[in-house]
Amino acid sequence: MEPCYPPFDIEDWRAIPVIEERVATLDDVNYCNAVFAAGQGQSEVVATPGLPALAVVKNANGSKTKVVIVQIEKQIGGGMTVVGYVLPEGGNGMGTLSDFDIVEYSR
Repeated sequence: MEPCYPPFDIEDWRAIPVIEERVATLDDVNYCNAVFAAGQGQSEVVATPGLPALAVVKNANGSKTKVVIVQIEKQIGGGMTVVGYVLPEGGNGMGTLSDFDIVEYSR
C-alpha cells in the first residue's frame, strides 16, 4: 500500500489536497484526505484565508521544520485548536495551532 503522504517538492505546496469547509471524517483519514478525525460533534471548522498553508512548526527539541497545513479544527467545549500537516520528505503529523508560524495561506 502506498503511504498517504509521500514526499513532495515544497515549491508545489499549493497542490496538496485539504479538508477545509467541514470537519474531517474517518473515511477522509482512511482515503488519505485528512490527517485526523476527531469524531462527530467533537470539533468544528476553523475559518482561514485558505488551505493548504505553508508553515513552520516548532519541534520539541527547539528546531524548526517547514510543513504544509492541510486541516485546522477547534475542539468543541475545549479551546484547543488542532492542526494536521504533511512533511515534504513524506509523512504527516499533528500539533496545536500555537506550535506553528504560518508563512502563507494558499489564497
